[in-house]
Amino acid sequence: MKKLSVFLAILLALSLLAGCATPSQPSASSETANTETNAPASNESDEANTEAENNADNTPVNLTMWTFLDVQNPTNSRAKALAQLIENFETANPGITVTVESQDHSTLPAKYYAAFQAGNAPDIVQVSVSNLSAGIEMGAFSTLESLFYNDWTDEEKADVACDMWEFGANEKGHYQVALFGGVYGILYRADYFEKFGIDPDSIKTYDDLYEAAKTLTFVDDNGMQVYGLGIGYATSATDANGVLANVLLNKEGTIYQADGTPNAWDDELGQAALQMELDAVSMGITPESCASQSYEDILVAFESGEYAMAFAPTLRIPTVCDAAAFDSSNIKFMQYPVWEEGMTNRTSSGGWLTCVNSASPYQEAAGKFLEYICSPEADEIWVTVGQQVPIRQSTLEKLADYIAQPENEWLAVATELRARAFVAPSNVITTGIWEDIQNAFIHAFVDGMTPEEALKQAMDDFCARNINR
Repeated sequence: MKKLSVFLAILLALSLLAGCATPSQPSASSETANTETNAPASNESDEANTEAENNADNTPVNLTMWTFLDVQNPTNSRAKALAQLIENFETANPGITVTVESQDHSTLPAKYYAAFQAGNAPDIVQVSVSNLSAGIEMGAFSTLESLFYNDWTDEEKADVACDMWEFGANEKGHYQVALFGGVYGILYRADYFEKFGIDPDSIKTYDDLYEAAKTLTFVDDNGMQVYGLGIGYATSATDANGVLANVLLNKEGTIYQADGTPNAWDDELGQAALQMELDAVSMGITPESCASQSYEDILVAFESGEYAMAFAPTLRIPTVCDAAAFDSSNIKFMQYPVWEEGMTNRTSSGGWLTCVNSASPYQEAAGKFLEYICSPEADEIWVTVGQQVPIRQSTLEKLADYIAQPENEWLAVATELRARAFVAPSNVITTGIWEDIQNAFIHAFVDGMTPEEALKQAMDDFCARNINR
């Protein structure tokens, strides 16, 4: 049954590829080729491959890595960081080279699983959090324990201990290193807030957010219509995006139960949250075009100055700052508000994970590389060059002054949020969950359903695809 569920999950991913066009810089959860049900005989203990190794006798080893980042032409911060880390690693390990083959992030996980089944997968691969569980069930990844983790001290293990590091771990071990993970919140224009005398610290609830957005909806000096709040609902690129997703998450700290069933999306709170999304359009603080815009489209519009605020993942902040048509020092980041004052704000965390192919003949060399790119030295580079939230507590402490600098203020907010972010459990396959939640808006706004009907339809769609497959 497990193999069948994995096969169906991958088959579903394949069916979505034709309509899944996304830019080269991904979100944490909008990361979506053929495969067969018979996986190669893989080594759950990861011991079989060590005999085929590798660099112990100084024989040159060329590791192949699949990632969505372009280290040959690094134009964004994460690609620059990875390029630097590869150079550092190769210098420290003569005889081992790492060849990066950049992939389309939307097809990368499914492409890897197909290659693994065919016996020609790369040695190292990055997969999104939403796609890791399928690979674990397939036996596609080596455990970190078999590579290096068993050699770490308790102190070293405690330094990386967090929900993202533990993501996917089971009784057999850990399967990935989480190099960068984003949290979700709101980008805003500090200059617009100052222009209209709005204190960002005054925004505590969604009512506060909407009041601010009304003030921030105006025509600028160049005659451009600026909208107060940018939220995209098109499912061509989805994320833990929108009022509804955040409110559902804050309700119980999760959006589905242990068996994968929706956590009552259609109750009174869910209906009220969906109605608030509809109200944003009727109030004019969000344009009607939001129904056909993805969160990616919203970010591009924010870069051009069309939005005063926009729902966004922190993973994208560096690239938004690079592309901004205005002074990027005005781009700030705040956490989502809460439904009612006194509620604990939670956000979602996701991102990309780096794994070793369990069938690679170069286990030792691949393990060395993974251990290096999550090392204290590498973590500093991920933060200072890659502009990512640190994974190590020691890095957070060492770079406290750097993170506290005004230009890195968003890193401080993201780091604080990361400590209480929701990381979806890897043992529950919840394919398309963000699409379904966003589709509730489409059902109501475009199809004319009531909020209750729209949410019931979203739950039915989700369950039909994920429950009891």
